Amino acid sequence: IPTLIIAGIIVYISRKTNDIYLNFSILFWILANSFWMYCEFFNNGENKMFSSIPFALGFLFVGVYYYKQFINRKKLS
Repeated sequence: IPTLIIAGIIVYISRKTNDIYLNFSILFWILANSFWMYCEFFNNGENKMFSSIPFALGFLFVGVYYYKQFINRKKLS
């Protein structure tokens, strides 16, 4: 829980920069990993496949970040 809170605070701090997308991806990956471990420990791994949703969202945010970087560099050229 403390790691998720710190990741949320970092997202909030970076909300006005392009780095927010990378920080959101880290937040979602921490969430996916936490859910995975919770399912392994308490539920015998029955629902751990649902952790792929925030993991995929993390990849989506990384893609958005690099797409925006590509567009910004293209505008500057």
